[in-house]
Amino acid sequence: MKIKKRLIALENGMEDVKTIQLELAEKNTRLQLLIEQMEEELGKYEQTIIKEESAKVNNAELLRAHGLMKQSKQVNLPEPRICQTSL
Repeated sequence: MKIKKRLIALENGMEDVKTIQLELAEKNTRLQLLIEQMEEELGKYEQTIIKEESAKVNNAELLRAHGLMKQSKQVNLPEPRICQTSL
């Protein structure tokens, strides 16, 4: 009798292990899909940042090439004349 009970307990344990393995496989598949989605989103985000940085560099290069980044020359205006009139 004891052997039969132990055999039944072992069979039940094996069923539990199989159930757990199936659950783990499902969770593993789900996690893999989530990782792939996250990698895609990260790739999109990185491309956006690269494009923005590239645009900033291109704008700065254009400004330098056309001299718009140079400091403007100061214009020396003559001092205003004060007219004194006597009353």
